[in-house]
Amino acid sequence: MKEIKYKKEIEAFLHKDEIVTQNILGIIENIDHEKLKFFVDDEVNISIFMMNDGFFNYVFTQDKTAIGKLKPLIDSFEDEVEFSAVSKEIADEIIKMYSLEWEEPCYLYYIPYDKKIEMNVKDYIEKLQIKNAEEVNEYYTYKNSTSLDRIKNDILKRESSCVNIDNELRSWVLVHEDNSMGIMYTKKEYLKMGYAHDLTLDLAKKLLKQKKMPFINIVVENFKSIGLAEKSGFQRYGEVVWFGIRRK
Repeated sequence: MKEIKYKKEIEAFLHKDEIVTQNILGIIENIDHEKLKFFVDDEVNISIFMMNDGFFNYVFTQDKTAIGKLKPLIDSFEDEVEFSAVSKEIADEIIKMYSLEWEEPCYLYYIPYDKKIEMNVKDYIEKLQIKNAEEVNEYYTYKNSTSLDRIKNDILKRESSCVNIDNELRSWVLVHEDNSMGIMYTKKEYLKMGYAHDLTLDLAKKLLKQKKMPFINIVVENFKSIGLAEKSGFQRYGEVVWFGIRRK
């Protein structure tokens, strides 16, 4: 594996499976390429690709036998290496070579580009404002020292949908920097009012209008979110894994 500058051959390779690589394409779209590192086995005939964003690593290949090519590269990193939403087949092969530190298996759900979303206009749905960022962060499951800045960035640069009635934020959903939908939350006193479903449809519709594929990573045991996604017209593609490994 060798590090290269971003080139059109990378995007062509990723489009061989544009569903499972939507998160990689999203990072490439939304983050300055100077902050990313791109690795391939061959600059012209790519069979395996890996990208590093400064913390997470992203991997794509359709050739299972090529996964072994990653080992010298991974071995050159720090002791613990984190991976984002890698297809289960690839993740399992990487994990075999190392000691697993943590993992979070998810289902990848998506809506095809040609899907038409029918929904009645909801006057109470609007876009999140930067002033809402701190409140969204307070309720965020993965809140940490950097999450507020990332949420602000999401609100400023990408689509979002929220229910804000009488100047009270009741429910919301955003688009992460990898273009996945997430950080969905409804306050307890407003559950079972249909807000989550309305916002999911609204945000998906906005993304489709921009010629973007709506997609979500849902933890495999989060049956409530799975039900919401399927009710909203999302299709299950397969399983992806977020995980961290340590060199043996």
